[in-house]
Amino acid sequence: MIGQVKVSGLTFFAGCSSVLDEKTVLLNLQWTGQLDAQVDWAARWAGHLAELRPGDPLWEFAAPGFPSDFLAPGSLPDAPPFVVWVAALTVAVQRWARQPVWQGAVVACNDNQAELALPYHRNDVFKPALEHALRLLLKWCNTGTSSIETQQMADALQAWLETVQDQGWMPNTLRFFGAARQRGIPTANRLGMLQLGQGCHTELLDGSFTGRTSGLAGRLASSKQMTSYILGRAALPVPAQQLVATVQAAEEAAQALSWPVVVKPSNQEQARGVTPSIRTVHALRQAFDKAAAYSPAQVIVEKHIDGRDHRMLVVGGKLRIVTLRTPGGVVGDGGRSVQTLLDALNADPRRGTDKDNLLVHIALDAQALDCLAEQSLTPTCVPAAGRFVRLRQTANISSGGTAHDVTDRVHPDNRALAERAARLVGLDIAGVDFLCPDISCSWREVGGAICEVNGQPGFRLHWLSTPDRDINGEVLDWLYQNKPSRVPTAAVTGTYGKNEVARLLQHMWRASGKTAGLCTPKGVWIGDDVVSNDDLTDFDGVRLLLDDPATEAAVMVLTTRGLAAAGNPCDRYDVVALLHAQADPNGQKPNGQRDVSGGAQSADSIKLMAQTLARARHAVVINADDPLCLAMRERLKPGVRQILVASGERHLAVEAHLAAGGMAIFVAQVASEPWVVWADGAAQTPLVRLAAISDATDGLPRTPDIHVLFAMALAGAQGLPWPTVCSALVGFNAPGQATQAGFVSPSA
Repeated sequence: MIGQVKVSGLTFFAGCSSVLDEKTVLLNLQWTGQLDAQVDWAARWAGHLAELRPGDPLWEFAAPGFPSDFLAPGSLPDAPPFVVWVAALTVAVQRWARQPVWQGAVVACNDNQAELALPYHRNDVFKPALEHALRLLLKWCNTGTSSIETQQMADALQAWLETVQDQGWMPNTLRFFGAARQRGIPTANRLGMLQLGQGCHTELLDGSFTGRTSGLAGRLASSKQMTSYILGRAALPVPAQQLVATVQAAEEAAQALSWPVVVKPSNQEQARGVTPSIRTVHALRQAFDKAAAYSPAQVIVEKHIDGRDHRMLVVGGKLRIVTLRTPGGVVGDGGRSVQTLLDALNADPRRGTDKDNLLVHIALDAQALDCLAEQSLTPTCVPAAGRFVRLRQTANISSGGTAHDVTDRVHPDNRALAERAARLVGLDIAGVDFLCPDISCSWREVGGAICEVNGQPGFRLHWLSTPDRDINGEVLDWLYQNKPSRVPTAAVTGTYGKNEVARLLQHMWRASGKTAGLCTPKGVWIGDDVVSNDDLTDFDGVRLLLDDPATEAAVMVLTTRGLAAAGNPCDRYDVVALLHAQADPNGQKPNGQRDVSGGAQSADSIKLMAQTLARARHAVVINADDPLCLAMRERLKPGVRQILVASGERHLAVEAHLAAGGMAIFVAQVASEPWVVWADGAAQTPLVRLAAISDATDGLPRTPDIHVLFAMALAGAQGLPWPTVCSALVGFNAPGQATQAGFVSPSA
């Protein structure tokens, strides 16, 4: 039996720490007691878990993989089940709270204590989320817990969620976040909008609005009258309509259009204020007041079109998915009354009163009674088997409707209609609402009309109609179909020499024609532009680089001080250089100042540098002259290339590395003169005379040869051509002599 649980040592990082690739909290978990080994606790907990929030659209997306899908790859595989569930359930509760978090990890475990690395988005949400997860698990561990107690815990969780969800992200944005994480696309929060990618590959999403959506297109889509005019002028089928300001004008419009009519506000979505199939003046007046509450003096009276309601999602000019919406209602079985059938329908755990539930609870309210009266029914009537009884006037999911995928039945003419409508309005993502009797037949033959084109369509109906299809991921695949999501990144760390290496590497990138960003403790530059001269943290400085669409490559200096304070600013780096793990033997930095980044002989500093090294995805550049640096190679991920840098040719570690097929860069004698040599296994390529480099960089206040080699190795690892790398060194001047960034152009 698990007894007392204690949480201590909470440390919040603005960046990534331990094995996580997102904002991280590190904490220690201690507990007393043990679980009964004879009980299948995972199965017991899973049963309780399924009862908590079965209608949550985000939970539906991920629940089958619980808890493994909520744990990062670096999590301990043999951790005790209780600890694993604490980590996973804390992530799940945050997701329910509409927080963009992904996976946690158990990073260490010993006896009755463990170290956890958990993601968070907001401190004030994470702490209560952890508390709720612990309370739930402790209750579930008690075999004597009653169903009433379990329900009380669930109610307390629900009450808390209702207080925080409105400040969280919308479900559609969170689905995009999850799809991005699955694809390895970097994400960031920009005031509730989702930022995808880095630098020049950045894309923004606000729901299903993208950064490519023009403001004019958004304005057109938000005006139903303007949309109808544009489509009608282009010979697409739209209902006849009039814009009115008074109820008297609405009555005149209904007479002119011929009953029945639809009344709706001119600027709303999700069927807000819409009343269809109006056949009497009394109903028209009520509908006008309802619509005018949303858009005073801007009410549309429209000819009612009979047909089935389809949402056609167009992305990037192509129709992707078509969903048939059915109004909320019940299907008779010949034995039960409408009321009994409705009670059974609402018993579906996916139906709830929350606007974000996957399905919505249908109340037997005035609208339902009106619908029954139109069908000559009452709540006590027993409809015939197979008869559909409509209880809602519109087919929207938000009003209780259901959805079915009909994409494979769409006639080519109807497909072309949807794509043309989106194109005419100018939307890159559009939800075209199309009424027609049969989607498999051409609208030219059976009739039909476009009643709306939505500029920021929700995807919930598509999640419902095709739960196995990742439509949000398909949108991201379209956004990034012709480009990567990341810019080339190089991280330089170690106890000294970092700034000089980073300056050289940025200069080489600029010589290649790219706008390269540079972040050091002395400032941040993007190309020639000084972005900041402040002593920013590593995290804040790197964010300046990666958030700017001008950045085509990023070079960053990472100090142990910055890593300790905020974690890694990136989830991964293309290349990482580890210059020195020992302190400067002279106790000085190359510019003559004290090395405030710390002499990295401490275990904590070495651990931080090793964690950064482990985030390299393509290559690491390591100082072969430093035994501590060489020892950190065991932290590397499989497949990451290792490039050793040595001050001289004859080096045991380098020779062993090359013999095994590795890569290295060093200074060697070529024709009785020292050259920088690149070696790939047994093949050696002289690159440039050392004297040429020294002549070009002698303005620097002590730039050791090995630091020039580091910059060259990093450039080579990132694929810069050797002629560009070598010629760039000739154009390198001392910091401050040419520009504030310390560089001149290669042609200078």
